[in-house]
Amino acid sequence: MGYKESIMSSNITPVEIGFVTPKFPDTNITGNRMAIVFWVSLLAVVNFSLVFGNHPAINMMFRPDAIADGEWWRIFLSPLVHVSPYHLLMDGSAFLLVYIGLEEHRWSRRLVLTLFSAAGSLLLPLFIAPELNRIGLCGLSGAAHGLTAVSSLEMSRHRGQKKIGCFLLVVLSLKVAWELWSGTVFLHFLHFGDIGHPIVATHAGGVLGGVVGYVVIAVLPRAFWDKQ
Repeated sequence: MGYKESIMSSNITPVEIGFVTPKFPDTNITGNRMAIVFWVSLLAVVNFSLVFGNHPAINMMFRPDAIADGEWWRIFLSPLVHVSPYHLLMDGSAFLLVYIGLEEHRWSRRLVLTLFSAAGSLLLPLFIAPELNRIGLCGLSGAAHGLTAVSSLEMSRHRGQKKIGCFLLVVLSLKVAWELWSGTVFLHFLHFGDIGHPIVATHAGGVLGGVVGYVVIAVLPRAFWDKQ
């Protein structure tokens, strides 16, 4: 009989023997692999002209004036668009690492968290970044910031990781606040490739969106998610 089976078959609860319920090896490896294939494929299709011709898909970037003229697809595709292979590699890698690292493994909840993070990364710049109409907006960095906030909140729920989770969330909040104040990307001088003209409000918006998504999932009844 293995360790997990012996604990579950006994009448002793984890609290009685003095430790938190142990985490057993991740059983969602297949789900993470499928998620990686899905997101990589989606990024490859949207950025086809960039990968094979070094021409970014500017007709998919988030531009309020173009959306007002009926180009509604920009709302959904702009976070997937990138301005250079370096930009795609940096944003895509960060997003995927955070995404597969989420404690939440249900695809429906992960999708909600991603959508809220991406929505926040677009909405905040829409209200506070006047340059948005002039240069447009694209990239997954805002959504990645949002999922990082979610990951920090997930860690803070566990006694052994609470301090780390809270610390990471504070550091992340200070980072995006500094970017809003300075108007520049944190440690921007370390980038050795083209990342376009970043609108830093997208990072703060992503964090706000991720936190809102986390709260929405926590508030909705468990029965709702069990049906998904």
